[in-house]
Amino acid sequence: MPLLLLIIGFGVGLRYWNYRSRATDIALSGRIEGHETDLAAKVGGRVVKVSVEEGDRVQPGVVVARLEDGQLQAQLAAAKAQVGAAQQQVNQAQLQVAVLASQIEEARLVLQQSQGDSSGRIDQAKAAVAAAQAQLAEAQAQVGEAESALTLAHADRDRIASLVDSRGGSPATI
Repeated sequence: MPLLLLIIGFGVGLRYWNYRSRATDIALSGRIEGHETDLAAKVGGRVVKVSVEEGDRVQPGVVVARLEDGQLQAQLAAAKAQVGAAQQQVNQAQLQVAVLASQIEEARLVLQQSQGDSSGRIDQAKAAVAAAQAQLAEAQAQVGEAESALTLAHADRDRIASLVDSRGGSPATI
């Protein structure tokens, strides 16, 4: 038993001497703080250019990466094309309504000349006007939809433009 206590005492003494003999170790207490920042783009896209390296210091407003904006430009062009097509449909429907209105007026004149046979033509013209007015309402609804798409595309473009302006050239993401 005394031998066991001697071996344990020797082990504890050796361990103490080993840790105490290190001259390069410095024991300090304190706290280390760091600032971690996550970057994200407000819109998705393919990164075309990265302007900084990992660990570089950057200031607010510095462009760290550039994104392709071809898809957004294509969406804007498509929305403009939809608005143009819908506007053409509205114009065509308005012309059709005008033609049908003149047919109704013609039918009224014929009715004054001959009461009997013309009433059927007037009813047909009225039905045609109602159909044309329904087409006009549909075309106007399509114009509203296309204008909404255009407004959304403009908002996306303006958002990207503001990111480009605020960051010195193009949206940033890493």
